[in-house]
Amino acid sequence: MTKKQVTIVGSGNWGTAIARIVGKTVQMHNSEFDDSAVKMWVFEEVFEGRNLSEIINEKHENVKYLPGKKLPTNVIAVTDVVEASKNADVLVFVIPHQFLHNVCEQLKGNIKKSAIAISLIKGLATFHENDIGLRLLSNEISTSLGIDTAVLMGANLANEVAEDHFCEATIGTKNPEHGNELKKLFHTDNFRINVVEDAATVELCGALKNIVACGAGFSVGLGYGDNTMAAIIRIGLMDMIKFIELFYPGANLKTFFESCGFADLLTTCMGGRNRRVCEAFVKSNRPLAEVERELLNGQSAQGPLTAKEVFEVLQAKNLTKEFPFFVAIHKVCSAALFPVRRFASFSNNDFEGFKPQIGLEIHAQINSSSKLFSDAISPASSSLTSNSVVSAFDLATPGTLPTLNRKCVEKCLLAAVLLNCEIANVCRFDRKHYFYPDLPLGYQITQKTCPIARNGNFNLYSQNDKNSTDFFEKSIKIEQLQLEMDSGKTLRADENDLVDLNRAGVGLVEIVTAPDLANAFEATLFVEQLRRLLMHNDICSGHFHEGHFRVDVNVSVSKGETPGKRTELKNLSSLSLLSAAIGTELRRQMAILRDGGEVEEETRAVDVKGKTTTTSRAKGSEMDYRFMPEPNLPRLNIDSDWVKDAKRSVKRELFFHQCVVEFGYPPSFAIEIMNDAKMETFIRHYTSYGKIFPPDCFFPWLEELRHICDWLSADFPPTDPIFIRHFADLIAFNQQKRLTKLVSIQLLKELGKKQTQQSMEELIDQRQLWQISDPTQIRATIHCVFEENPEAVTKAKTQAGGRQFVKLRREVLVKSDKRIDPTEVDQMMTEMMSEQK
Repeated sequence: MTKKQVTIVGSGNWGTAIARIVGKTVQMHNSEFDDSAVKMWVFEEVFEGRNLSEIINEKHENVKYLPGKKLPTNVIAVTDVVEASKNADVLVFVIPHQFLHNVCEQLKGNIKKSAIAISLIKGLATFHENDIGLRLLSNEISTSLGIDTAVLMGANLANEVAEDHFCEATIGTKNPEHGNELKKLFHTDNFRINVVEDAATVELCGALKNIVACGAGFSVGLGYGDNTMAAIIRIGLMDMIKFIELFYPGANLKTFFESCGFADLLTTCMGGRNRRVCEAFVKSNRPLAEVERELLNGQSAQGPLTAKEVFEVLQAKNLTKEFPFFVAIHKVCSAALFPVRRFASFSNNDFEGFKPQIGLEIHAQINSSSKLFSDAISPASSSLTSNSVVSAFDLATPGTLPTLNRKCVEKCLLAAVLLNCEIANVCRFDRKHYFYPDLPLGYQITQKTCPIARNGNFNLYSQNDKNSTDFFEKSIKIEQLQLEMDSGKTLRADENDLVDLNRAGVGLVEIVTAPDLANAFEATLFVEQLRRLLMHNDICSGHFHEGHFRVDVNVSVSKGETPGKRTELKNLSSLSLLSAAIGTELRRQMAILRDGGEVEEETRAVDVKGKTTTTSRAKGSEMDYRFMPEPNLPRLNIDSDWVKDAKRSVKRELFFHQCVVEFGYPPSFAIEIMNDAKMETFIRHYTSYGKIFPPDCFFPWLEELRHICDWLSADFPPTDPIFIRHFADLIAFNQQKRLTKLVSIQLLKELGKKQTQQSMEELIDQRQLWQISDPTQIRATIHCVFEENPEAVTKAKTQAGGRQFVKLRREVLVKSDKRIDPTEVDQMMTEMMSEQK
């Protein structure tokens, strides 16, 4: 008997761990399997100056993806996927699911017809041949390559499997004979295999649990405990079961209690890559892709992509309300659309008769070459050597006096004009006394009694929630705007406190709002819109991470007519922290009031890691700071020419405002455009072509484009002006019902691979792809399909919307080259079937 050859298609962390097992099991069963060589396809890359495949074959170790774990010597790295697979009898697929389509295309016609496959890939694929639907990855392999495909899923963290820790896995197959053969290939004393004949459930569990793990990561990142984790796992499991029963009826409930089901869900929620990436995503306030690159060494978390694909199908079938958990996870992961606001829905809740009131104190470092009261250089970056830009005055050296920086006054006046404030004719400086190591003077020079400006307002563009496309304008009152000096920075090092005075004395504009903000989401909207406007006018750099922009929050909750007592949250240094801290504090205060307690007026510290608030000190009276006029500075007379200059130089209009007012985009998305250079380039090109559609139309197309970029392994969003012009044209033709969505998607995929200088209209004319809208022509096409598939028509008549109906619809679309809208096909088919009864 000819011995069977085995190929591992993939060489990431999990693929390499599996190769270690298979390399040994073929030796254990060498009467059936060729134990001389197990080929492992390696996508070639350079690691530390050498080809990775060469290192693997020389050291028998995947030093990039599974360092420190030796591979059996019979595992051979091969860089050509066709060469690795052409003689294989068993193909083991272990690659990221977004790359499967392209790999299968390469293998078509280049493998043995008698080969079998097993997929260890945890994910799903969407298709658009007849509207939108889900395809199991095992089906993609089977359909593309024409071979039987089983699946293997389980509670298997790759590093623990590589350590030979005891664990289990489940093989799902429709062919019991193949199942038993594959079990020999994977089963060891420490890697126990159970075979079930419920392949779809096994595979779907492996894919959907990654979505739940994202929720677990968000929960941990936001500082929630074991109770919340347990709730997320339970809710996620119920969504998984409901989804599988809806889309793949006939699932065996026992399969959920195999290793592929609850066990895998528990493992990945407690420590898998999706949990780790999403936890870091929440904590870092950085793009998801950037976090993935940093944590996963070039690999990807499958949960966010699977969540997107599931959402697309649910949206297309009007089922989003049936799966709120899956939908919520996708919305949080959709950083290209809503990253700044991605945590707001976790922080806000139903206020149940309570009225939250939120006011902000914003401290923006002024862009000036020197500090507010000394000639020391104003540090532009925290990377400067500690204590390298400190003057004698900053050190509180006896005999030194403050000298006011006129540039800081002018920038402060500019901010006052922007915020429509009443500017004082005369203002003065005060001393605010407190004693911290990073404040050598023992007091801060600020403006308490006679600030430079009062009674302003900011026109906020707000939304009810981050997923709404509706928005409204809201005026936020500015109570006071003042000029003051910053303190230094205290750094903890082992058992010591170190003081860096570079920041001490830098000019600050402090902007104090009335408690007009309603929730955490609205507060983050306000901060981001104000920050962008100040940056646009060169008042401040706006960098949260450098400490150039910091926010204190005053939070109170009133019940009925009784005013609430406020608490202050200090030094919130990112939008995610701002949103999470406000949400946490609102919930804490409401819980106290529900229990009949009384909220203490106090300052509370925010735990950056846990997103909890704890008592810092009781909120003192004004006398705590012993305010007094600053004796070393005269009153400041505001020259009317200064105010006129500020009014002449002020710049109120941002691209943000054009996005909201002219294009109709919700404020949260307009902010994302401003914060993402590629997205801003994309939107500027897109809107310059004059084909601007409302968000309800544009957003689904933007998501479709993201899906296509993923499929092409291309950057999103694209920035090529010609491609963007074609994209705009295709949306316009689709809205005009001149081109079906399916043809539009097909063309976008083709253009992503190969650009054309032709106009879209010329290309569509040349290929005769315009939409068929003539009812007579549609009816004739359907009639032809009915004649070719009489049995399917008979079955479809008795099961409207069933599989045979879907099959017929697909045939109609294929015959028409997708030029008929699927909705019109459904309507006409139903009408013609009723006529035949």
